[in-house]
Amino acid sequence: MPPGERSYNIHPTIENRQVSQYHDVALNIHSYMERSFSVDGAIIGPDPGVRFNYRIWRFLKGYTPWIAWNDGLYYLQCQGYWVMANWLLSREPEDRFAQIALAASDRIVERQRADGAWDYPNPEWKGRVATVEGTFASFALLEAYRHTGRERYLQSALRYHDFFSNCIGFQEYQGTSAVNYFAGRHSNPVPNNSSLILRYLANLAQATGEPRYADKCKSVVDFLLKFQRPSGELPYVVDEPRMLHFQCFQYHSFIYLDTWNYYRMSGDERVLPFLQGVLRFLEGAVHPSGYGYYQCDQPYRTVNYHTAAIATALVTCDDIGLSSGKVAEYRALAQRAYQYLYQQQQSDGSFTHSRGDYRFVCDHRRYPRYLAMMLYHLLCTAERA
Repeated sequence: MPPGERSYNIHPTIENRQVSQYHDVALNIHSYMERSFSVDGAIIGPDPGVRFNYRIWRFLKGYTPWIAWNDGLYYLQCQGYWVMANWLLSREPEDRFAQIALAASDRIVERQRADGAWDYPNPEWKGRVATVEGTFASFALLEAYRHTGRERYLQSALRYHDFFSNCIGFQEYQGTSAVNYFAGRHSNPVPNNSSLILRYLANLAQATGEPRYADKCKSVVDFLLKFQRPSGELPYVVDEPRMLHFQCFQYHSFIYLDTWNYYRMSGDERVLPFLQGVLRFLEGAVHPSGYGYYQCDQPYRTVNYHTAAIATALVTCDDIGLSSGKVAEYRALAQRAYQYLYQQQQSDGSFTHSRGDYRFVCDHRRYPRYLAMMLYHLLCTAERA
């Protein structure tokens, strides 16, 4: 990719009518999020979270909507998607969407700790610093810097990179490099974090014009290539048989999209067979009715943002060396998933979270972190159509 070219957007060739549909669905999500979750520029709201809340309490909360649950959280992953989505919507330097993006970016800077990190929002993981959270804060900050040239955004991103380098870092694993999931904690590596870091490092190198930030990418690519199976699948956790499958299809969609963005920024053709393999695995991700499967062994469970991620990965397949027949096949699967997704949007612009949990339970709540993901993915598709 030429230096300075925007790196987040995807570019399928889609009919104008379909482009308008993506855009309209996205704008309805945006309006709902702005009405429901915007607090002084930040996006704050409930989240399915981890541990007991994820397994049990979120369902209770969903089935008792008359109770005003005080569980709003500030996730940087949400802010990152929100900021990037608003820049995609912005058409003038000072328009409403640009102002929303800048307000959210300012809140990110204000919440940064003196050491460059951000606290994890969920009380069940109190005291931890997650790689994903700081990485998405950096995506937002670097995008704000690209659009405005304001040094405060770049300096904030660089302070995080110092923390990342000194306190999170990489583990050398069987001759390759994998990023650590948390600062100060070491466990078996999780491939979807390492694909995200490829995108992060290439992004930082591109934004600063300093290739040294991407020096570690070769060894991280080695890690991903080493642990991809012939089916195209990667384990959720390496060398942990109990964690081979976990929300397989959405995580592989993000692995694909992050590595695809890395390829677009770096031109590293070593990842092309890897990307083709991940898409091969995603061929089995879409039910005939259009929803995305939750996990290899749980075809009955559906999560709306999973379907959006799967569709976005499948439709981004036209420049990685595939045959025209394969491109057409993947795009047809993506359109099936998108059409299912459109039917799930509520009259207020929102999406409920899931159905079929534990076979019989649904999560009716609206979570801003996942709505922001859906918003961004739909806008990416429309933007480059």
